[in-house]
Amino acid sequence: MTFQNPNPDELVAVFANIDPALVSIARDMLESVDIESFIFDSNTSQIFGVQGRLAVPVRLMVYADTADQARECLRELGIEKP
Repeated sequence: MTFQNPNPDELVAVFANIDPALVSIARDMLESVDIESFIFDSNTSQIFGVQGRLAVPVRLMVYADTADQARECLRELGIEKP
């Protein structure tokens, strides 16, 4: 089995939640330790929400080569990917 380094240009999800505020807090936490991150699906969640509830989780994405560091940072702060 050959281990390949993650493609640094690939984005991977490190956190997802139906609460966009929590995803924003997680993004701010990563930003505070210089990990670049991006929020995906926030508009989709608003469009496809049902009776005020979000139907599509909002995702926090990071570059693949920083994913392990981002997950560890979120875990230490009590925020983990469900």
